[in-house]
Amino acid sequence: MENKKTSYFSFHGDIHVTSVNNLIFNCEREINSGAEHLYISISSRGGLTDSGFHLYNTLKALKAEVTMHNTGSVESAGFVAFLAGDNRISSADSRFLVHKPMRRFSADTSFDEKQISEFSQLLRNDELNI
Repeated sequence: MENKKTSYFSFHGDIHVTSVNNLIFNCEREINSGAEHLYISISSRGGLTDSGFHLYNTLKALKAEVTMHNTGSVESAGFVAFLAGDNRISSADSRFLVHKPMRRFSADTSFDEKQISEFSQLLRNDELNI
């Protein structure tokens, strides 16, 4: 790791489409500029499960070594992203929160039986993938 060109990132916030896409864009930009190692400090309350898996899968596919450093609290979908690191570091006073996957819906949402079954299967798949 000491001879590799390293780019440093700080991700502090929720895991959602925009934040994940911004991080991926910047990681890819740095790799295209010659970075061989990405060092990402992360602190996140979590967020969208799909976005967490997207970040995990994309970081694993990048042509660079990835170090994830928990510098605060890594929770929920943030934990999924943290696991993408080839190297994982946790600061002494940092913490983790892991729970079973869940989906939230607005109060005025309605579903038929098929949709409920599909959501249930998605939750089971998410749980198996964590």
